[in-house]
Amino acid sequence: MDHMDQKRFEEAKRKIIGVDRQRLGIGTLSEKTVHAIFKDYYEPDEDHQEIPIENYVADIYRDGEIIEIQTRQFNRMRGKLQAFLPRLIKKYGSYGSEAF
Repeated sequence: MDHMDQKRFEEAKRKIIGVDRQRLGIGTLSEKTVHAIFKDYYEPDEDHQEIPIENYVADIYRDGEIIEIQTRQFNRMRGKLQAFLPRLIKKYGSYGSEAF
């Protein structure tokens, strides 16, 4: 996505802020509003959100691609990256390839 679609972003904001969200899913108990808005912006289909992969939960998983939204505590990404990156390397090739 090269630029932010303002209309889509506003729809995601309304969806998250405008309703009392259920906090039953894995990873949503400590989820902050900004995180939830970006997650809904990048993947409005909740069937592709909070997907268990290895021993972690990906914010978004669709068509073999993972989107992880981290708005704070970046050190918590270490374990997820170790689990998620081999899947991406397998799909797209090494870091030196033109896919990256």
